[in-house]
Order: sequence, then C-alpha cells, then structure tokens
Amino acid sequence: QYGGQQYGDRGDEDPPRRDGGGPNRKVIIAALVVAVLAAVGTGILFGMSRSGTDEASLTTSVGAPAATTPTPTASTGSPTPSTSAASPTTKATKKAKTPTSHVSAPWSWSGMDFGLVSDVQPQGTGAVVTVDRAEYLTGDDATVYYAAHPELEPMDYAVVNDSAESLQFLVSENALLYGQYLLGNRTEVKTTRITVDQLVTRGQQVTSTGQPILVWLFHTSGDNGPVVYLAEQFTP
Repeated sequence: QYGGQQYGDRGDEDPPRRDGGGPNRKVIIAALVVAVLAAVGTGILFGMSRSGTDEASLTTSVGAPAATTPTPTASTGSPTPSTSAASPTTKATKKAKTPTSHVSAPWSWSGMDFGLVSDVQPQGTGAVVTVDRAEYLTGDDATVYYAAHPELEPMDYAVVNDSAESLQFLVSENALLYGQYLLGNRTEVKTTRITVDQLVTRGQQVTSTGQPILVWLFHTSGDNGPVVYLAEQFTP
C-alpha cells in the first residue's frame, strides 16, 4: 500500500520508482539488446574481415610457388682471366738420335729419311746425291696399300713415290755409308761399310743405266741438312 493505493497481483504493472522519472526496465532491456546486437554484428564483421584475410593468405600460400634459393649456374659470359701462373703445355721436341752404326730397321728410327737416288756426284771431299723422296711401307701399312691397289703384286713391303721432285743433299766425308747389293760388290746381298769414293763410283755405275738406288738417309739438321748416314735398302 502506497499513497493510498494498493498494488497486489497486477503482474503487468510495476510499482512506481522513488527516483522520480528514470528509465524503466523495458527501456534498459531494449538498450541491452541493442548493445548485444551491435557487439554481435561487430564480431561478425570482424570475423568476416579476418576470414577474408585468412582466405587471401591461404590463396597466396597455395597459388604462388614456394620461394626457393636459386641454384648457381655456369656463367655464359666471358671467363674471368686466371691470375695464376700458366703451366707449360708444350714439351720440348726430343732431338732425333744420330745413328752410330748400321740400323737394321730404319723405318722405325726417328728422323730417318727415305728416297730414290738418281745421281751421285763428287763434291770436294764429300759427295752430292740427287734424291727423290718416297715412302717405304711395311707390315699392316703395306697390306693396306696393296688392298687399295689390287693390280699390284702384294709383297711384304711397298715403295710409294707420288712425287717426281728431286732434291740434292751433301754427303759429309765422314758420313756412315753402307751398301747392300748395288752399292756393294754386286755379287751377294751383304751389309758392308763403303767409302765416299765407292759411293760415287758405284752409284754412278748404277744410276747411269736409269736404275735408282733405294737408300735411307739421316741429316745433321732438319730434313735437308748434310747427310751423315746413308744405307742402301735392298729390295728383291
């Protein structure tokens, strides 16, 4: 009972407040509802924004290839000059050994020359020989040569002369000279030491008939220097 009026079971009315005119409970509840809805909306918007960021991040992670460290490759430009000392790549050419006696296999002797003597003339205490250079083939080389020339009778050697150019060489007076048959006694095949005079005399006797003498020569320097070794090559 208040102010002469009695409030009992009227559940749809609240007793008046003593503070005189403040917001009633419905207003407060409505305000709370609005605040809650606003907070929920903000959360939803934040979540959507966050989800969009995560999706963008996920798209970048999946769609873009993973960053890798580039593997070094060989440079295609000009190489950088080396500052280290270069190692010598050219070996000194070994000087061919001069024969000191008769050579039994002259075709295998380094620096040996081969040719056909067409003339012999005296020259001071030595002699001058006119030589047409040629090749003397043995073994497999001879076999290959005859296979390419079936019109020739195959033998265990072959003399190949593709040039008609003649050269003249000085034969030293102290050269080692050897005859086999034409420069020997012409009665037997035998390796014999001969002198410069015998080389001139016997050589002229043979070459005057147009028959060449097959010889091996060794020069003192290069291929055209004075001859210090000359030996007849016998052919059947």
